[in-house]
Amino acid sequence: MNEQSRKFRSFALVLGILSLVGILYNVGAYRYLQHILVPSLQVIPPAVDRITIGLALAFFTLAIYHLTLLVFTLRLVSHLQTRFFLGAFWLVLLVTSGVLILSDITILHDQGKEYIYWDISGQWNMLYGITGLHLFVAVTGLFLLWKQPLPPTASLFSKIEQDEGALFYLLHIIGLICGLAGLTIINIPELIDLADRYRNAWLLALSILAALPFVSFGLYWLIRKRGPALDEKQLADVGGGATAALLVSFTGLLLHLIMQNVQQIILHDNNYLIFLIFLQLTVYAGTVALRNGLLDRN
Repeated sequence: MNEQSRKFRSFALVLGILSLVGILYNVGAYRYLQHILVPSLQVIPPAVDRITIGLALAFFTLAIYHLTLLVFTLRLVSHLQTRFFLGAFWLVLLVTSGVLILSDITILHDQGKEYIYWDISGQWNMLYGITGLHLFVAVTGLFLLWKQPLPPTASLFSKIEQDEGALFYLLHIIGLICGLAGLTIINIPELIDLADRYRNAWLLALSILAALPFVSFGLYWLIRKRGPALDEKQLADVGGGATAALLVSFTGLLLHLIMQNVQQIILHDNNYLIFLIFLQLTVYAGTVALRNGLLDRN
């Protein structure tokens, strides 16, 4: 390991430890705020302002740590030969956790205005759930930084010269994971019994969150690919995936029309388009991954 890589690893490990401390601080702060932010509260204690400063510092450290882990992970996946599914799953979790830091801030901001009017216990449950994801990512990131050999230092955006098929394959594994996640989240607004005025906004936000890792890694791959976007084999794989997705879409539309006619609709009409998009993504990405050895390369 060269000097630059050693310094990078040391910096990332320190950030990881500070992030763990920040996560534990956040949990303690949430517990305190959850007990005092109730409709009967007349005056906000001065301690809340001090807690808010600590939360801001913790979120800032956690965000920088996520960016550092992203740089580390992109350097790793550029040299992957096996365990593509694990690499893709880790990237999805890392990107999702990083984006959800913004959700933490938004939820806390909304709670400061809404606790007077109604019960916000559901928002606290969301914060604890997201914090659990942050904790998992932080601990896993420390383990990887400590155990995983760092590949040679290179530009993250240099043109792909070798093993370009590996990143193409990884992209579609990520697409498969995102597609399955999107199909799953459609039922979340129903399970938590959201009011109709919130359901569509929640569904849209969750759908964007589910698709974001695939879209962002796809842009990263295109930036590094440069030149012709697809070679002959990749073009055939994409064509096969698109054909399979189209056939499934037609079948899904037909079934939906039949269910409408017999009044046994499984999905709300406003959910169906999102369901169809993620179904297409799942079938397309899964088909491309299978054509590239999904069952053999993991």
